[in-house]
Amino acid sequence: MCKCLLALALSSVCMWLCALAQTWSQGELEKVIHKTDNQRKEYIEAFKNLTAVETKTTELFDEKGKVKKARKVVADFLVYQSPLDKNVVNEYRITREIDGKIVRNQEEQAVKFFEKLAKAKTLEQEFKRLREENLKHTLHYYRWGLTLSPLPVLNEERKNKYEFEITGRENINGRATIVLSYKAKELIQSKSRGFLSSFKNPKIRTRGRAWVYSKDLT
Repeated sequence: MCKCLLALALSSVCMWLCALAQTWSQGELEKVIHKTDNQRKEYIEAFKNLTAVETKTTELFDEKGKVKKARKVVADFLVYQSPLDKNVVNEYRITREIDGKIVRNQEEQAVKFFEKLAKAKTLEQEFKRLREENLKHTLHYYRWGLTLSPLPVLNEERKNKYEFEITGRENINGRATIVLSYKAKELIQSKSRGFLSSFKNPKIRTRGRAWVYSKDLT
């Protein structure tokens, strides 16, 4: 009797594993990736008209975990749409305050910068000028671009460099989601001047997870 029950239990487990494997076929995975990318593009399109007041606080810690230096920057956050390519948008900040001190003539400086930016002949020149302006008041470390470009791993030119996998389902605030995990296929040399600049010849491999509302994928 026990042997029959054990055999039945093992059979049920095998059937469950087979059903689970069939749940996420390669075709269904591609469907999730495609629809998630469409949601990402809709987000980017909606955020092209974003304006906001941004407060960014950066803290540096010593080896004992105590804050040794901090900076608080308040800025007007704008979205700059490139005249060279209507599909390209970048972040731009007009700084109001640095550690409570008012930045003088910020509007005049912004006008001069936009005049300089308009003279850019290529997207590379444009991006470099925007990047330098955005990082002007940072305290050594920064993270830039994710506000306007979530899940950049889904860009057509990057997607083939990553492995994707559906790793489960989760309920977030009462809404069912599918967990889409991703990992870069190879280590690459970092060109960052931010956190990784503290290391010699750093190499990185990006990985992460995205929670996608499952009803949006049907």
